[in-house]
Amino acid sequence: MNNPNDLELLLDLNDIEYCIVAGYWVKFSVIKITPSKHRPFGIKYSLSMHNNHGTRLVGFDNAHLADIKRKKYTAKRVV
Repeated sequence: MNNPNDLELLLDLNDIEYCIVAGYWVKFSVIKITPSKHRPFGIKYSLSMHNNHGTRLVGFDNAHLADIKRKKYTAKRVV
């Protein structure tokens, strides 16, 4: 981040929810943590999209490192 205010702007998104359309909404979670091997910038984040029942449909976060050993896309079935 080049501008010192960029981090503050990102942290200000924490717990913000935006209604998109027809009951669908997105939620941001952004918190500052102690930097570690897995999160060297000291930020834990999550962006998720939910339906009108609150079910998470898709999400992006840095909860774990990407598995770079795989060469192709793989998916895990959720029932």
